[in-house]
Amino acid sequence: MIPEETGDGLWAMALFYFLRFLFINQKIERIAIVTLAISFVVEFSQLIRWDWLVAFRSTFIGHMLLGQGFVWWDLLAYIIGVLLAYLIARLSEVVRS
Repeated sequence: MIPEETGDGLWAMALFYFLRFLFINQKIERIAIVTLAISFVVEFSQLIRWDWLVAFRSTFIGHMLLGQGFVWWDLLAYIIGVLLAYLIARLSEVVRS
């Protein structure tokens, strides 16, 4: 059985590679830090209950981008996802050179 938090780790990995694509000349360490920061901000933003934000989160896109409810375990999933993406990116740099 796949843990529910796996999706959060994959979300963080996708964000890492999206940022890596946009900022190809940046060091991957910086991309990893920014990815983790964005992931944490998104998770903690789930504690905010503004009506318009709750309404946006109830849509498919809002749910996929911002999630639904704050869970401490998601922070660990983000760390693991970013760490895996970082290691894969680092390994691909070693193989290329």
